[in-house]
Amino acid sequence: CTTWQADAQLAFLSQNGFVDAIITEDSDSLVFGCPRVLFKLEADGTAQQIKCQDIFETRLEGGLDLRGWTFEMFQILCVI
Repeated sequence: CTTWQADAQLAFLSQNGFVDAIITEDSDSLVFGCPRVLFKLEADGTAQQIKCQDIFETRLEGGLDLRGWTFEMFQILCVI
């Protein structure tokens, strides 16, 4: 199983309510549409959470502003 196949399967599980979040170091999960992704999981159980919907509602760190974008526009940006 390659990484991209796992990302798609995890996205399916997440989108259909089989799991609450995906824990990963790979941001591809957001592009596949995982609603909630946890990054940089530490030994003490802390992690950085990103909710896909938040990407389009707030200004991101570094000044990137995707407010008003659609998910499809985000996917195209990631491919480019």
